[in-house]
Amino acid sequence: MKVARDGHGGGVESWLEGLLAQAAESGWPHLDLLIDQANLPPRWQKKLPKALALRQMLLQDTVHAEAADEAALLCRYQLSDERTWMKLLACLGELEGATRVMVLFSHWPFDDLAAHLRHFLLAEWQGGTQKGVLRYYNPALFGPVLTALPLVEAERLLSAAAEWHWINRDGQCGMRHGTHGDWVPHEVLTRPLQLDDAAVSRLSAWHQAELYVQDNLLTPRQCGCLTKEAMMQKLFALQMAADEKRLWSQPERAAFISQNL
Repeated sequence: MKVARDGHGGGVESWLEGLLAQAAESGWPHLDLLIDQANLPPRWQKKLPKALALRQMLLQDTVHAEAADEAALLCRYQLSDERTWMKLLACLGELEGATRVMVLFSHWPFDDLAAHLRHFLLAEWQGGTQKGVLRYYNPALFGPVLTALPLVEAERLLSAAAEWHWINRDGQCGMRHGTHGDWVPHEVLTRPLQLDDAAVSRLSAWHQAELYVQDNLLTPRQCGCLTKEAMMQKLFALQMAADEKRLWSQPERAAFISQNL
């Protein structure tokens, strides 16, 4: 299924309605929505239905609390509340919901789910000397983050839900299953998420690929690709190749990328 990328019209609503119907048919009592708040208008949360009482900005009360209103918001919708659902659809449509929402099918208590997802936001590397926010909640970055993480950490992240749903760069619906077994032991979540050098290199290459597209206003056709996802995979591979060639200066690196597109 393909939906509109601008978040307006019937596409996003149809996608969400389909997930709602799937959840109801399978006996899920609620849906959890993970919303990327980057670049949203100030205090936009006031537009969310008041009935969504279970909501949490995941960076609140962390070392990155100053960025809480630009990062992930988790909220839980109870399937029995139809009036709230219509208000929620309207709100997400206004906020270009297709580009910033992930939907999770999770049985976990809300506070446990929030704690688990928060843990995977707070990353450290180089022995804890470097800290940052892992933006897996951005639908465009979910796949790259899972690929970059060590397998055990990727599986731990996915275990928070039986199903993760999102819309990719091309407007196509994506879904990943999680084991969704018991909660990850508390002692694991109290230790900061450590990224090894390989994960940092892959995430950095994705970031460089994103910047290259933005700076050069690239389209898939200019890269010899049919889709945006294919274009990003190609640019990511070129950025990794530039690292292997130790092309650290920006002019050298840009020339290499341009020559091999």
